[in-house]
Parts: sequence; C-alpha cells; structure tokens
Amino acid sequence: MNHILRKTKVYFKPTEVKLSYNISSVMQGVLMDKVSYGFGEKMHKDGMKPYSQYFYYENDIPVWTVNTISDEAEHELVSPLLDEGCKKIYLRHKDMTLEIIKKEHTELPYDVLMQETFFSSCSRYITLRFKTPTAFKTNNRYQFYPTTEHILKSLTSKFNICDFDAELDFIEDMEKTLQHLEIVNYSLRSTNFYLEHTKIPSFIGRITLKITGPQQFVNLMHLLVRIGEYSGVGIKTAMGMGAVEIIERKEK
Repeated sequence: MNHILRKTKVYFKPTEVKLSYNISSVMQGVLMDKVSYGFGEKMHKDGMKPYSQYFYYENDIPVWTVNTISDEAEHELVSPLLDEGCKKIYLRHKDMTLEIIKKEHTELPYDVLMQETFFSSCSRYITLRFKTPTAFKTNNRYQFYPTTEHILKSLTSKFNICDFDAELDFIEDMEKTLQHLEIVNYSLRSTNFYLEHTKIPSFIGRITLKITGPQQFVNLMHLLVRIGEYSGVGIKTAMGMGAVEIIERKEK
C-alpha cells in the first residue's frame, strides 16, 4: 500500500481585523464539526493525532493549512474542505465568516519521501523554522525552548502514528543517539499561545541541527523532519501549535 502525506492550504480573503495564529483553536472546532461520531470520539481522547493544522499569513493573505498523515484523517477532515460547495468558513465562536479565495492540495507518497531522504545522501545540516508557537511538556510542565532530545522524541512519536507499517524506538539508545545531534545555530524568541483560558509559554524562530554519525542516521533524521512538516512538532499540533518547515538544506 502506498501511504501518502497530504497538505491542504485554504486561502481566505483578508479581513478588516487581522487574525492571529491563536484562531487555530477555533479552526479546530470547524474541522471537528464535520467528522463522523466515531472519528470524533477517537480524536477527543488523549494521545497523538494523525493530523495538524495552523493559521498563518503569507504576503498578508490569511492561510489555513491542514496536514494529514493517515487516510482516515484525510477522509474525515479534508474531504469536506475540498468540496466545491465549500466557499466560506463560519466561525461560530467569533461570529465571523471567512471567504475562501483559493485552495491548494498536495500529496507526498511515502515511497517518494523515502527516495528523497532515507535512500538518498542527505546534508548533515537541517535548518528548521518554527512558524507557530511551539512547546514541549515534561513532568507536567511546559518547556518553551527546543532541545535535541525533545525534538527527536516528538518526531519519533509522530512517525509512529503514520500509516507506514513501521515503528521507531530510540528509548534504549537515546543518550547515544543524542550524541549525534547538536543545535549549532538558533534565532528564537519566547511567546505565548492562547488556548481558551490557558496561556501556554512557547517559542518561535529558527534552529539549525547538525547531524553526525553514519549517513543512514543522517538520512533518517531528514525523513523524520520531512514528516514533521506534516505532523508538527511538540504539543497541541492539532490546535495550531508546532508548525515547522525546512527552510534551508546546506551541502555537506
């Protein structure tokens, strides 16, 4: 079976009042209003979600991105958005209507992703941009700065819920594995993500990872990060946090 990662971008007509990425939690409600009862029940349980979504501006145009990493999530969440009859999004909690001006839908088959990463010869540097507030949670406390351990654990967890018929586990060799990962450059700032009545301390900005060790591990990290562009990194990626993109691929 050829598993597929999918990205849907919905472009809206600019509004009089500029919206922030915090509107993503409301957009999450829009998605869940359309799903089946069974899928909705599964998504309301704690645990990793097979999708991510976030709100962002591109050249002053508001854009809503919905990524899916399973066929079920694509069918439940994105199919209604791609319907030709879907021309507006009503935000009930804001009493606001967003007019859709364009939709883009792209797919990345797993075999293509593997050829571009795991079976390639990737760079030992990856520069990541955290587009929306990102945070991790450790011992019931929010951590609002990135570490290689938290990034690796998050990416591995996201990979393991994909429809890939494979699973990764670095737990036993985590300390040894982390010796091959280093943050060598960063430009970050702290911020907050507001979720209902909760203020979550977080960060946005850029980091550059340096990967040492065998080329196979380098390629594996590129695979995980590419999946991270769809799954998000850290906590509450289904609510608009942790959107990440690769912005630079340096030569070895």
